[in-house]
Amino acid sequence: MEFYRILAKAYDEVFPFSDTTFGFLKQYAGDEVLDIGCATGAYVRKFHEEDFTAEGIEYVPELISYSENVSVGDMRSLPAGFDGRFSLVYCIGNTLAHCADPKDAEEILKGFARTLKKGGKAVIQILNYTRILKNRPAGLPSIETGSVSFRRDYVYNEKNIEFIGTLTAGGETFSSSVLLYPLTHKELTEAAAKAGFASCVLYGDFSGTAFQENESFMLVSVLSKKD
Repeated sequence: MEFYRILAKAYDEVFPFSDTTFGFLKQYAGDEVLDIGCATGAYVRKFHEEDFTAEGIEYVPELISYSENVSVGDMRSLPAGFDGRFSLVYCIGNTLAHCADPKDAEEILKGFARTLKKGGKAVIQILNYTRILKNRPAGLPSIETGSVSFRRDYVYNEKNIEFIGTLTAGGETFSSSVLLYPLTHKELTEAAAKAGFASCVLYGDFSGTAFQENESFMLVSVLSKKD
């Protein structure tokens, strides 16, 4: 995807590693973890540093900077060798919003469930699209760091949202776009149930704040596989 090839120029500066996010994930980690859509591999690296067995899958090879146990792959076709292996699978950074529709999300989640051990957890983080579709903002707040600016604009289509990102770094400006499906919390919960997960607990952030459909900026879902 050209959008993410451009974003790769400054990904970790725009979206830096978060100790809060890692702490949330770690509580469900067990022995082996899988990061789906791992981007630069920062969270895989941290799990390795803390002596966990961790694997990462990333669709855009240009994003990968930490390559130990990280491979190029698609969340729709996870390797058969992953079946029943992991105690935790996580997919953060709004990655699941690249699904085509709720049915596609269901099929993707079935693949996640397939990689989990009995009783394993899947942590999914996307934006709170229930709130976004209600308020229809022109975009998300721009991200400004010491040397990078990332503007985030929305164009609403009948089914999707076109996310237009404009990155300014090193005196140059790059712009590209990607289509996202605005998966609501109800659609995600229903897709998880159809995918075979036993329960779905919703949070509004990685601090564990309760999810509020009209207030929360993001949606963090903890899905439990049947024992």
